[in-house]
Order: sequence, then structure tokens, then C-alpha cells
Amino acid sequence: MKVTLLGTGSPVPMQNRASSGYLVEIGDEMLVFDHGAGAHENFLRAGKRAVDLNSVFFSHLHTDHCLDYPRLVHSRWDQGAGKIPDL
Repeated sequence: MKVTLLGTGSPVPMQNRASSGYLVEIGDEMLVFDHGAGAHENFLRAGKRAVDLNSVFFSHLHTDHCLDYPRLVHSRWDQGAGKIPDL
């Protein structure tokens, strides 16, 4: 298992930290837990693609935990519409 911290910040915007986001890889399975502001940019920096994700989970729906989710969904749709299963 590999865990990548995509963001460890808070609701207060910071230049050097993204809000909550975690990538968990177990074999070929790739899971995202939370996807707050800035997490998607770090997801891309980690060399990952939205179409490779299997599941997304949210600890709760505060913006600092889910603000980049629309970017993730749009990227996934743009890169794999009709070719990959829904999240």
C-alpha cells in the first residue's frame, strides 16, 4: 500500500499547502479520500490521471475536503467518457 498526501492544509487558503486530499494505492486499485482545494493539482503532479481512479471517498462535505472534486470529475469525463466506468 502507498499513501500520497495531496493536501494537508486547512480551510484558510495558503500559498504552500493544499487543503485535504489523500491518494491510496493498493496494487492496481487507486482510491482518493477527500479532494480539497489544490489537491487536484498535486494529484496531477504525482503523475496520476483521473481515468485511473477506482473510487473517491469524502470524510465530510466541507469545502476544504471537496472543492477540487468537480475538477476531478471533469477531467475523468474529458479523458474517458464512454470508455471507463463511473466512479
